[in-house]
Amino acid sequence: MDKYLYDYGFGYAHKIDKKVEPKNFKLHNHRDTQEIYIFIKGNADFIVEGTKYPLHPYDIILAQNFEMHHVSHNDLSEYERITICLNNNFFVKHNCEKYKEILVNRPLGVNNCIPSETAHKYKIPELLKRTEYYLNDENNGETAALCTMIELLYLLNRAGNKSEKTVFHDEQIKDIMKELYNATTEEEIKEALWSKIKEVNKTMPPYKYIKEILVSEEELIKTTTLKIKRHEELAKIEGQK
Repeated sequence: MDKYLYDYGFGYAHKIDKKVEPKNFKLHNHRDTQEIYIFIKGNADFIVEGTKYPLHPYDIILAQNFEMHHVSHNDLSEYERITICLNNNFFVKHNCEKYKEILVNRPLGVNNCIPSETAHKYKIPELLKRTEYYLNDENNGETAALCTMIELLYLLNRAGNKSEKTVFHDEQIKDIMKELYNATTEEEIKEALWSKIKEVNKTMPPYKYIKEILVSEEELIKTTTLKIKRHEELAKIEGQK
C-alpha cells in the first residue's frame, strides 16, 4: 500500500521488501514533511543525526523535517515497515497544531524512538490496521483515515518519546552532520569533511592517516553479508580518476 492524499496533507505507505537492497536506503531528510516510521519486520537500526536506535517490531521513530536519517540494515532479510508523512501545513489545516509538539519539541537526534511496548500499550498497531482498512475503502474511507491520523498524533503525544533504546550518541558526528547539511556543493562537502579528518589524523600514527576522500551518491559495493568489497571499491575509485 502506498497512498498520498494531497487534499488531506498526508501520505501512508506500508511496504515489504522480500530482499533488502541497501542502495535504496540512503541518508536523507524531508524539508516539508514530518515523518512517523513504524518498524514491523527485519534486522535493522534507524539512525537519526548520528543517534542509532536498534529496531524491534512496532518501534516507532519520529523524524522532524531537516533531521538527517536513514535505515541501516544488518542483513538482507525481509523488511517490512509503515511510513507516514505529514505536510507541515497538516497541523494548521486540521486544527491540531498542539499535536505537532511530539515531533518538533526536542533537539535533533534526541528521543526519536517510542518503543514497541509503549506502542502496544496505546493500541497503535490496531489503529494502523483500521487506517489501512479505511484507506482501502472507496466509500469515503479517506476521511475516516484522516481521523485516525489525528488520533495517532494524539496517542503519540500521550505516550511521549522518552527512550532508553539509544545505544550510540556521538556529539562529534552531530557536529559533522550539521556542517555537511549546510554544504551545498561537492567542494564544500569535502572542505567540511577535511576539517574534521585533520582533527582525527592528529590522534593517529602517520601510517593510519586518512589521505583521500571521494564523495559519491552510489552505494558501496558489498557482499551478501554487507561487508564492503574493498578491492572492487578501490578499483572503481581508480577508474574515476
